[in-house]
Amino acid sequence: MKNRYKICPQLKIYDNISLTYINYLMFVQSPGIRSKVCNTDNYGLRFNFNHNLFPKKTIFEECLEFNKKKSSKEQIIILGGSQVFGVGSTNDMGTISSNLTTLSDEFCFNLGGRAFNGFQEIIQFMLLIKNFKKIKKIIILSGTNDFFMHSVKAYSKKYPGPMYNNQFFQDNLKNLKGSLKDQIIRKIKFEKNLPSEDFPEININEVIERNIEIIKLLGKSLNVEIEFYLSPYIFWGKKNNLFTDEEKKLINNPQTNHIYDELTKKYNETYELYKNNCKKNSINFYDLNEMISKISERKEWLFTDRVHMTDLGYQHCARYILKNF
Repeated sequence: MKNRYKICPQLKIYDNISLTYINYLMFVQSPGIRSKVCNTDNYGLRFNFNHNLFPKKTIFEECLEFNKKKSSKEQIIILGGSQVFGVGSTNDMGTISSNLTTLSDEFCFNLGGRAFNGFQEIIQFMLLIKNFKKIKKIIILSGTNDFFMHSVKAYSKKYPGPMYNNQFFQDNLKNLKGSLKDQIIRKIKFEKNLPSEDFPEININEVIERNIEIIKLLGKSLNVEIEFYLSPYIFWGKKNNLFTDEEKKLINNPQTNHIYDELTKKYNETYELYKNNCKKNSINFYDLNEMISKISERKEWLFTDRVHMTDLGYQHCARYILKNF
């Protein structure tokens, strides 16, 4: 931790941001955060810019202010996990969404949620859909979290699929059994029911197929183009001999290194599964790891840990995404 905060002091802010539990999504980052590094609105969504924030309650008000002098009111939406949220950036303007807003001159809504799996990313968008007026494009930057959780034994692989804090929710929901009278009545009425633990297993292929099909349906119903970007992971995008000194120190954690070993081996499987499902559903597929492998010959400092990036790393991602507009 000492190395982590010494090299990237902003990470202390991110590490101290708590999760707030919420219906449907299960959890979001806390709403109303105000700091020099990270600021969130009333929904727990991150602002694109960190100036004049106190009068603003939501990123939708931020969009209205941004569009006051713009002839085009088209909007971009980016969905994803903590990389989209921008963990690792030194301030709100270092995120992918903020870079896209500045570079394209069209407002990009950051709907990223720390620790979200692919299904939570979709729910996030669906819950907020009424706030978007003129969507130009939906960008999904995802993949690492789902494969990570399917690679680690600690996560339950039961339907509808693993998520962060999965065991916490299961353990606490088991305590909500009602009164003793209610339990006895249910047991009499439904004595032949299987126990709740017997939900079927769901594999990573089924999870990805389901998520990409839902994304396709959303795109068709809204008549909006959707692009999928496989999220960056340092061991997928950079060769070990090209890690900077900062990156070597930041990813060296003997307590957790073994957890990521399986994910490191699954790049080809991950790439093919997302690419094939996107192709089947007519969604444009891109791989940010391929982009990183081409630029990393410069030995630039791009990662603050295995998956989160520096301001420069997020800027490279935004510029690559913009090329495909």
